[in-house]
Amino acid sequence: MAYARKVDSLFCQLSSKYKTNLGAGINPCVIIHHNSYHSYCRRDNLVEEVRFIARQLFGKPLDHTRLDKLRLDRGIWHSIDDNLLRIKIYENGNCHILFNQCVVDRINQVLNLLYPNQIGIDPNVKHKRRAYDEPIL
Repeated sequence: MAYARKVDSLFCQLSSKYKTNLGAGINPCVIIHHNSYHSYCRRDNLVEEVRFIARQLFGKPLDHTRLDKLRLDRGIWHSIDDNLLRIKIYENGNCHILFNQCVVDRINQVLNLLYPNQIGIDPNVKHKRRAYDEPIL
């Protein structure tokens, strides 16, 4: 249950300025607003926490490599963490994270422990971006 609370608190920290960050459950794409990749500030840790959660869900060893080199290739999708996530960094500092479909499903299962019968698939909700469905390495 403590892990479920950690997952919940992480996704509650996302900016409500973006529609993709709203609603029950996790959407396939989340946006971290004005992330700072030049320092190890709180928002930079949000990306690391998302990576940590995704790797733990699949029993992958923790990878402490930083994403500093991705700063140089802004505006390009990069597959990271054994194809669990894709990340794109923009000039303004925004960071878009696109989840593999199996990651979305497992995160929503974890959140369902805290919010039973509140997180489900609503057929009327259309996501602009869908999670990608590729094998995990």
